[in-house]
Formats: sequence, structure tokens, C-alpha cells
Amino acid sequence: MRTAKDFGDIPSYHCYPEADHCLYCDGELERSHPVWSKTIITMGEIARVTNWGYRCVNRDTICPRPDHVYRSAMADGLALKGYNYGLDVIVFVGQQRFDEYRTVGEIHQALQEEGVPISERRVTDYVGDYKVLLKCAQGAKLAAYREAIVANGGVVLAIDGVQPQKGKPTLYIFRDMLSRARLHAASLWHNDTDSLVVEMKVVDRSLNELGVPLLGVISDSQDAIRLGVARVWPDVLHQLCHLYFLKAVQKPVCDEDSSLSKELKKGGVVSVPSSAE
Repeated sequence: MRTAKDFGDIPSYHCYPEADHCLYCDGELERSHPVWSKTIITMGEIARVTNWGYRCVNRDTICPRPDHVYRSAMADGLALKGYNYGLDVIVFVGQQRFDEYRTVGEIHQALQEEGVPISERRVTDYVGDYKVLLKCAQGAKLAAYREAIVANGGVVLAIDGVQPQKGKPTLYIFRDMLSRARLHAASLWHNDTDSLVVEMKVVDRSLNELGVPLLGVISDSQDAIRLGVARVWPDVLHQLCHLYFLKAVQKPVCDEDSSLSKELKKGGVVSVPSSAE
């Protein structure tokens, strides 16, 4: 029987929906259950991530979609469904294979040097997964998702930008948070507003062809994304993700806690910094 790997003392992140009101009746949302909780291995760290699901408080009365579960779009963007390795690891593998023409063994070695515990077999699998991601850039077959999108009343667009290494292209993936459909993908060398606007207009044309509205946009606070959304969809609500903000706030606390724990284990005298008094 397979057992879970022990990664020792790793950070833990709890993620919540970016929206705070129901899309269908404007009711408040309340915590329901963890949609998923798993260890995610990225290029930067190994962490335990929990994505909490919320439901409308009016689900037993006036809400027309009482079963809809709201979750963090950006947490879902960290890794593909069913995967423990982050999306940035898959993009790193693909870029190394198709842009740098490196062998699986060389890519495996590069990941080991980056501190990513992974097998060569997994690297081989991710070469194929990267090619599947790029197929979104060749025009997603949105007609297959039209029934689900119409039933949801439209699209809530999540924009994820993945750049495992500086100086390499950024893979932008445009997802519908409600139907879970990948609408478009683009590998961009330049992360400027004009370049992103071009890709956003591709998504906008696809939605117009389907005849479905854009209900909202969720992304991080990258200036190019914010300005691009304001240009292409000026009247659409744009919600910024809180995940990266919480990670930035949590890091010094975790570092200080780790330092104090080491001192306690050594049996030494612990001096509490004035900022923690």
C-alpha cells in the first residue's frame, strides 16, 4: 500500500473564494467544506494547501443555484486536478524539452538541482502534459462546454501566468472557474499590457461567438493583467487574488517560528524580538 511522503515541517496555506457574494442571488457566502487539501510541490517550495469551499446562505430559500460551491480560483491554478506537482514544474519541463531541447535525464537533473524531488518517469509524463496545455493556444473547442457554461449563466475567468525561470516565456492560461474549461493559453515572451490585451481579445471573441456573458475576472495583481482587463472588459468586476498576499504576510512569521523552534530544540535561551512582544 502506498504511503504519503513525509516532507517534514512545511508551510500550510488555507485558501478561500475570491468572491464574497453569490453570483446568482447576491447572498453572502459561508464556509461549507474543504474542496481539496494536498501537498503541492512547486519550483519554490513544498507546502500543504487547502482550498475551502463556500456556499450561499440563501441556498435553502431563494438562491436559484443552491448546490454551487465557490472556491479559490488561484489555488486551483497552482496545480492541475489530481496532481501534487505545481503547474510551474510542468511548464519548466516543457520549456526545457521544447525550447532548450534537453533530454529527460537532463531535465530531471536540473529539477534535482532546483530542489524539486521528482522521478525521471514523472518528467516524461509532464512532457506530454505540457503539450496538452499548449493545445489550448490552438483554439479551445468551447462548443463542447457551451451547455455547461450557459447553465452557469456565463463565465468567471481566471487568468494564471506561470514563469518558472526568469528570462523564459510566461505561459498564460485562461480558465472558466464555473465549468472548469480551459478557454485559451498563450506563451508570451513579453508580459506587457498590449501583449496580454491581444490574448484577452481572443477569449472575448470566443465568448461572443458562444453568446455567453463574462461575469467576472480573477487574477493576481500583475499590472499588465489589471490594465489589460480594464481595457478589454471595463465594466466587468475584476477580483484580485489574496493567496500571494497571505503568503507574503505569513513568511516572516513562519521564519521566526522556525528559528524559535530550533533554539528550543537546542535547549538554548530564546530571546523574543521586540516586534513579537
